[in-house]
Amino acid sequence: METEKTTKQALRTRLRAQAKTFEAEYLTRSDAAIEALLFALPEWSAAQSVFLYLSMGTEPETRGIFKRAIAGGKRVGVPRCLGSGVMESRAVATLEGLTPGAFGILEPGETAPLLEAAAFDLVVAPCVAVDRNGFRLGNGGGYYDRFLPQARCPVVCLCRGRLLQPEVPREPFDVPVGIVLTEDGVIRPQDGRAACIL
Repeated sequence: METEKTTKQALRTRLRAQAKTFEAEYLTRSDAAIEALLFALPEWSAAQSVFLYLSMGTEPETRGIFKRAIAGGKRVGVPRCLGSGVMESRAVATLEGLTPGAFGILEPGETAPLLEAAAFDLVVAPCVAVDRNGFRLGNGGGYYDRFLPQARCPVVCLCRGRLLQPEVPREPFDVPVGIVLTEDGVIRPQDGRAACIL
């Protein structure tokens, strides 16, 4: 019998392969729509301090989001992976000087100021996929599973609409996010609201 972990891995492999087939026009249109929806959230407007992942591959693009946050005077923390599923946040004001970490993702060095997860007003999290109940299918390293429970603020997950799932496999430690954004709209699983904005 398949465990949830092996079921997750099979789904992760299938969806990553699917994402590689997405045409450039769709990715560009999806990026623009997700970005616009994020900037329209009251949680974004109210946040003075934002945790933001730096996208890679076919993930929704976040460099424009980073620049908008900095231009708006927000303090921005980005991930620095330490290994064994442990991730910390370091404050950065520019993408210059960041170097690829263990997974090829741009990361700040250890001299960048350390920010605690509890210090953020909003966390923007990545996923391979997410479902309408807010449960993420991550990349399998467990970094966000350990980081997100420490945050005391809204968590928004960015996901391509084509990767939105009816349900993803769950394990006991999985915690849903409060807001899901796709290019098709905003989903707030905890209060049952789903708005198609476009």
